[in-house]
Amino acid sequence: MRNEEPANENRGYGARPLMDVDEAAHMLCVSVRFVRILLTRGDLPVVRLGRRTLVRRADVDALVARGGLEQAG
Repeated sequence: MRNEEPANENRGYGARPLMDVDEAAHMLCVSVRFVRILLTRGDLPVVRLGRRTLVRRADVDALVARGGLEQAG
C-alpha cells in the first residue's frame, strides 16, 4: 500500500505559514527579482532560517490588503 498525497486543500500557499521567494513572487504575480528588492528595502519582512530566505504568508497577505506599497509623498 503506497502513501497517499494529502488533499489539495492541505497543499499550496495557504497550508504553510512560510514560503520561499519564488512562491511569494508567484503569489504576488511579480518577478523574483522584485520580491528580493522588497525584502532588501524592508517593504516585505524577511525570515532567515539558515541559508534560506523565507517570507511569511501573513506579511504577503498584509501587503496585498493595504493595496501594495505606500507611495512617498
